[in-house]
Order: sequence, then C-alpha cells, then structure tokens
Amino acid sequence: MPSLNPAQWKLFMSDAKYILAWSEKFSGKTYACANKVMKHAYENRNAFVIMLTRTGNMSTDGGAWWKLINDV
Repeated sequence: MPSLNPAQWKLFMSDAKYILAWSEKFSGKTYACANKVMKHAYENRNAFVIMLTRTGNMSTDGGAWWKLINDV
C-alpha cells in the first residue's frame, strides 16, 4: 500500500465513478490520483483511465505522467 495522508487515502479508497481532485498547489493531488489509477488498472481487467490537466506542462516533465512513471 502507498504511504498517503488522510485526504489522499480517502481519494485512493473511493468507489465513486468520477473523481475530481481540487486543492492548492503541492498538496499531493497528482500523487494520490496516480496511485488511484494504478489501483484501478490492477483491480479491473481492461481498465480505462483518463487524466486531464489544464496545461501541457502539467502532464509532462514533473507532471502527472512523470510522477506516474517515476514515483508510483
């Protein structure tokens, strides 16, 4: 199991069909969502995930994709 703070753990364990992670910068949203993506892909055969970001650089170097590949 990943080491998550209480708010991240709530997101990680949620069974909601859609999840919106909204908070201030550097609060751990990307890390929690990346862990949720991995959990979903592991538990569901042929899983499908979409992660959206507002700008391109949020999803490349240091962003969601980078954290998914390197941190999770």
